[in-house]
Amino acid sequence: MGVKMNITKNKQNQITTVSLEGRIDTLSAPELEGYLLPLLRKDNPVIVVDLAKVDYISSAGLRTFLIARKLVETVEGKLILQNMNQRVKQVFDITGFTPMFEVR
Repeated sequence: MGVKMNITKNKQNQITTVSLEGRIDTLSAPELEGYLLPLLRKDNPVIVVDLAKVDYISSAGLRTFLIARKLVETVEGKLILQNMNQRVKQVFDITGFTPMFEVR
């Protein structure tokens, strides 16, 4: 059984920061999707996802970010991924996902 992922949100001005902690895998990706997608509206033009405390991401997690990216484009918003550790960044690099996102 995987470790539960924790999600916290902080909104300042027009920027909503979503901080994730734990694993983004088959079990937690639907939870993340259910949390993240409703935020991607016109009144939330910039979403920053802080991945500093994420130690693992699976293809299910990548899929969630891909769905979020497509949705954010429809509302002319911005999805920024920041603070990836080396392991998570490597998954994004190997799968070719890195150029699809603004990564800080």
